[in-house]
Amino acid sequence: MDALNCAGFAVLVVAARDRRDSFAASGVGEATTVVVRDNSGYDFGSWATGLHLAPFIAAAAHVVLTNDSIVGPFVDMAPFLAEAADSGADVYAATANRQIAPHLQSYLLGFTRGVLADRPLARFFRSIGPAPSKMDYVRRYEVGLSTLLRNEGYGTYVKWLSPGWEREADNRSLKDWRQL
Repeated sequence: MDALNCAGFAVLVVAARDRRDSFAASGVGEATTVVVRDNSGYDFGSWATGLHLAPFIAAAAHVVLTNDSIVGPFVDMAPFLAEAADSGADVYAATANRQIAPHLQSYLLGFTRGVLADRPLARFFRSIGPAPSKMDYVRRYEVGLSTLLRNEGYGTYVKWLSPGWEREADNRSLKDWRQL
């Protein structure tokens, strides 16, 4: 949250919590809003909730969707975010992999020039619902989003690729995290 705030972003946190869990939003910057929802749907479920509650976000010139399953960044994010936004891509990611099919990973996804409000992407995020397992979410939403982007002709950019990622059909980001 701090890294995004320092890079000039207002932040909407959608915290997925079990109802019995408490959630304290301590240390949240003034440019951060926190919403708590039921703990279901993984990252894409949280993003769909955020876009539903604040639909104006989709039309913003630069939107970053990220999750809480990574540690970091340990450096200023502003240069990476500026590079990605200036790449000319409609959608960018920090990493990509070939597990199941080549796709952008959902650790960090960015959308430029308001494309998140485009009909195909809006429809995709409205369609997010339950799935039986984490791998079903990866297939439907992570791989599904990349398939949609390719089919609709959106340009993409990936900042960090693991060595050998184009040959390996697994999640190299988990194995090569130190190199990345």
